[in-house]
Amino acid sequence: MKKRVLIVDDEPDLVTFLAKNLENNEYQTISAFDGEEGLKKAIEEKPDLILLDLIMPKHDGWQMLKGLKTHESTSPIPVIVVSAKAETDSIFAAKKQGVVDYIIKPIEIAALVKYIKRYIEIYPVS
Repeated sequence: MKKRVLIVDDEPDLVTFLAKNLENNEYQTISAFDGEEGLKKAIEEKPDLILLDLIMPKHDGWQMLKGLKTHESTSPIPVIVVSAKAETDSIFAAKKQGVVDYIIKPIEIAALVKYIKRYIEIYPVS
């Protein structure tokens, strides 16, 4: 059974790029384009890992992260922040809120796939 990755980002081209590359690496992907939709899909779909942007419309990544951590069914899901925000304060704040890693855009797919595999093994959800 393929492991499932929820991609939450408001850039459709990036979501498509990530989905295609992850699917080529044997992952099933689920997409959401804002934090509100992402939280809903995380609760419904229970992915094995979430890739989360921080700056999005409606609910941003910070709000989604807070929502994930307050739901019993989604709190154990590992979250990797994928963001253009490179400030140390953002990285520390995200880690404090429980993200397993913080990757600064632009993304190197080979490295991202290694991180995803690693964190799915370390933090098995299903």
